[in-house]
Amino acid sequence: MKWLTKLASTPPAYLTERISDLSYARKLCLTEPTKSISVLKKVASQFDQQLNPNFSDKVAQIIVMMRDSPMKAKSMIDGLIFEMRNTK
Repeated sequence: MKWLTKLASTPPAYLTERISDLSYARKLCLTEPTKSISVLKKVASQFDQQLNPNFSDKVAQIIVMMRDSPMKAKSMIDGLIFEMRNTK
């Protein structure tokens, strides 16, 4: 029965794609913050298109933080990825 629990707890496909995009933005945030911001803007617009304003607002907050403190934005991205992985 463990396989059934694991199968039921996987996030939706569009969240998996966004997690991948956020991981890429996280990788870029300390070396290329402007490119990371453009990736984050793309992720926010995709969340808007997929009618998920909660995550879109959080990504918008990360974009603002990226301009002030890329290190803190990186930790915010980690938190968002963790939250998205736990979404069912």
